[in-house]
Amino acid sequence: MLASKHRKLSIVLSSLLILSLAITAYFYLSSSINIKFIALKTGFDHPADIIEFNGKTIVTELLSSKLAITDSDLSEPATYLRHPDKKRQFSSPHHLATNEATLFFSGGWGQLIYTYDKHFKSFQELPKDKSLLSAPHGICTQDQWLYIADSLHSRLIRVNTNNPDEIEVFADHDKRIAYGRQVLCHEHSIWISNSYEKREGLNPGKGSNIIKITDFESGNSDTVINFPNTNITGLYLHKNRYLFTAQWHANRISIYDLKRQKFLEKNVTLPTPYAGPPYGMYFSESQQKLYIAFIGDIYGKKNKGGIAVYEID
Repeated sequence: MLASKHRKLSIVLSSLLILSLAITAYFYLSSSINIKFIALKTGFDHPADIIEFNGKTIVTELLSSKLAITDSDLSEPATYLRHPDKKRQFSSPHHLATNEATLFFSGGWGQLIYTYDKHFKSFQELPKDKSLLSAPHGICTQDQWLYIADSLHSRLIRVNTNNPDEIEVFADHDKRIAYGRQVLCHEHSIWISNSYEKREGLNPGKGSNIIKITDFESGNSDTVINFPNTNITGLYLHKNRYLFTAQWHANRISIYDLKRQKFLEKNVTLPTPYAGPPYGMYFSESQQKLYIAFIGDIYGKKNKGGIAVYEID
């Protein structure tokens, strides 16, 4: 009788061990991600960001002050949009966002957000108060709101796209925002890649982080990752788990596993030849590819960068 009980206990313990090993194996297998560099698409003039809109792919060009419009796989020659007022130009187009009817892009070295309708006919500039923004960078849309990293004012604001006079400023009680770069709207949360910029007037000692805001009106945020004294640029969240982060001076793209709360050992392979620092990131649903803009050499202008294309499994 006693031997029979021991055998049953042994079987139960063995079953539990097998189950535990299976769960562990599943956890580690499910934590893997494979990313393969496919090509570097050139022909753009220091590209900063990329997005799909109404069947086309839009690329912002930092130094030419124009938008490039091409097809989804970046194969056809681009056409270009310049400021409709021939006496003016876009102030260094940086980041892009869309809703169903409108394309938005930031004038990263100016004070404006520019908009086009889906036919690229109707053009507007936001906000009416030209002193509201200073060097707006990352933008994204969620519900009726356009979220804007007001970079040189060290803050995040949002504008009601149905009523542009309605503007709200994120309180940022913990003073985490220093110099916002790419902004990601994802499942009712706002994610910000937040650079450290040693400039007078910016929140000192803050920045160098990725922050997440789940309740804009609360003024509270959570720090997801800290990067000491780092100029963080691009940001992309894959399958609600893998957070891609680009770092300018390190010339690196890291992947952070939110589930395991650790960086993956392998970074993203960078294009060769050298294409400059990584900047905006965008996942193409139509192509099932990750696009990363590399801005080239914006100081010496030895190369003009390109759009790197990656497959993710």
